[in-house]
Amino acid sequence: MTVVPIKKANITPRPLSLADISAEDKAYGGTTAATYGASLADVEPGDTVILNAPDANFADAEAGDDKAVTIDAFAITGADAGNYNLIQPDGLTANITPAETDWSWLWWLLGLLGVGSVFAGVSILWWFTGFFIALLAYFAIPLIIPDIYLVDIFGR
Repeated sequence: MTVVPIKKANITPRPLSLADISAEDKAYGGTTAATYGASLADVEPGDTVILNAPDANFADAEAGDDKAVTIDAFAITGADAGNYNLIQPDGLTANITPAETDWSWLWWLLGLLGVGSVFAGVSILWWFTGFFIALLAYFAIPLIIPDIYLVDIFGR
């Protein structure tokens, strides 16, 4: 009878990397929340491995280019997850673009003053002329005619 020695071997989990991982640019919004895209690479056909996507954050909320994006540790689950060792990504960057300024209030005000019309300069001139005439009347009338008090009209 021949004795066959039993050999032992260690089977180590296969390294598993992420494919197409990238952080997405965003417009300034006052938060550090970031979004990204990622998928698993090199999973054996027929294996059930699911990528659990964690939260991601920019280093700070200020606008800027090539800002570091930190992603909490990825995890894998599924029937065959124990056969893989997930390699965590690093070095992700994205941009935070400055927020758009809303100037609608200014256009409303300029429209109220008549700016934008053909006679915009005349309209503004009439506004300022009327203001200065009222101001002059408020202070000058009591000086010219001392017995007239403008309490009922101007409240003084």
